[in-house]
Parts: sequence; C-alpha cells; structure tokens
Amino acid sequence: MLRSTCSRVFVSIAMCCGLSAACGAPQPASHRIVESVGFDQRGDAATRAEHSGAISAATDGTAQRGLRASDVASPEALVRACYDVISGPAGPRDWERFLALFHPEFGRLVPVRTSRDGSTHSVFGITPAQYVENASVTFEANAFYERELSLRVQRFGAVAHAFSAYASYTSDAPDAEPVDRGVNSFQLFFDGARWFVLSISWDSEREGVVLEVG
Repeated sequence: MLRSTCSRVFVSIAMCCGLSAACGAPQPASHRIVESVGFDQRGDAATRAEHSGAISAATDGTAQRGLRASDVASPEALVRACYDVISGPAGPRDWERFLALFHPEFGRLVPVRTSRDGSTHSVFGITPAQYVENASVTFEANAFYERELSLRVQRFGAVAHAFSAYASYTSDAPDAEPVDRGVNSFQLFFDGARWFVLSISWDSEREGVVLEVG
C-alpha cells in the first residue's frame, strides 16, 4: 500500500494501502517505487485539524455507502477486497468501498520505515481517509495492481491476523515485472455481523530481507 521515507509517504507505483523499504536507500530495479505523494507529518495545529477532519470523513455515512456484504464476510474476503479496490488501470478507484473495509473509528494504515543502513526501523500511522487523499491523485494518472502471492490467517474469537505476501505492478500484462514485493500484516475484528480492518502494516523486500513464497 504505502512506502515511507523521512517525512513523506510514497504510494507504491507503494496500500493500502503496497510498501516500505529502506528510508532513502536505492532500491533494486525490479522493486523501485515509481510514484510519490507528499504527506506533511508536522504536529502543528493546522495538521491536527486536518487529521480530525479526515477522521470525520471516514466515520460519517460515506464508508457505509460503499459497503459490500461479500467484502466483509470473512477475513479472507476482507483481504481480497483490499487488494481489489486499489488495483486497476489509471483512473478513479471506488474509495467508498475502500473506506467501508476499515473500522470507522480505529482503522489505520501503519507502514514500516527502515534506516538507510537497514539497522533500525520505525512506524507511523495514517487514517484510511488520509490514504485516500494521498493516493487518489496518483491512481488517477497511473495504473497500479497489487496481487496476493500467499495468505496465512489465524483467528481467535473476534480477532484475526492475516499475513499476506504481495507483489505490486504498474501493468496487468501476464509478463509484467513487479515494482515491489513484501508482506501486508492485517489486524482484523469481527463485531458479530461483519469483519473490519483495524490496521494494515507492511514491509518491503530488500537486501537481506527476501520474500520466500512457497
């Protein structure tokens, strides 16, 4: 979904949303991020007000308008929907459907940031509404496809964790090379009627951290 570096958020073309690598470090040709979108992380009053507005946008009736019962019927369906809704040719995405996948109050996207030398890691969080704000312009101008390579789901009661390996592409051609690979870590919640995404964290493949899918 996203790739983070310093005080900017990169959309993997980056989801949900694909995903993070060494902060500012050169990426292998097959894994480089193609497009970036800025996101100011200042802690000033204006930024906090914008953050509050984004939460309000995500918790009003907008998300419910995009709700599809089949998207939220199981952990596996919820993960599939996350990939599906951000993937497609250049043009608009169904952002109401995207917002409907997340818990309206507690949903977050939490990319991992890695230092230039790969020795330290950090995280920061954005709301689904903030992801939409940053990603929509990029997706309007660029094709982007994120495909699941493997999925492991563990559930206990009303919570579940999904560990989903992915590959990101800028073309849906059968012979297209991925621009990024990594793992999305989903924390999911069941309220008795439907599943919600509580958070998605992700990390990208890089030197010394190789994705093995089998």
